[in-house]
Amino acid sequence: MSVIDDISRFLDCDFVFSVTGTTTISGMNKMLKRIQARSGTSSWRLHDLRRTVASGMARALLAPDIVEKVLNHVSEIISGIAAV
Repeated sequence: MSVIDDISRFLDCDFVFSVTGTTTISGMNKMLKRIQARSGTSSWRLHDLRRTVASGMARALLAPDIVEKVLNHVSEIISGIAAV
């Protein structure tokens, strides 16, 4: 949370990531094309980054319920206050 708290933001903007200060980030396909052009790659998708993050968290031995929350997955096993 300290890292997120330290991120520069627009005044009066509740979003951590925003280009305009009034809406969340959009235009991910445009960003993906720029990254692929600069890196000289093209055979991957943004969803591949989610899998990479999940694999990295698993290697770092993070608890599976934490990984699920980061990926915004709904768990059928954990419920109640633990699920929040």
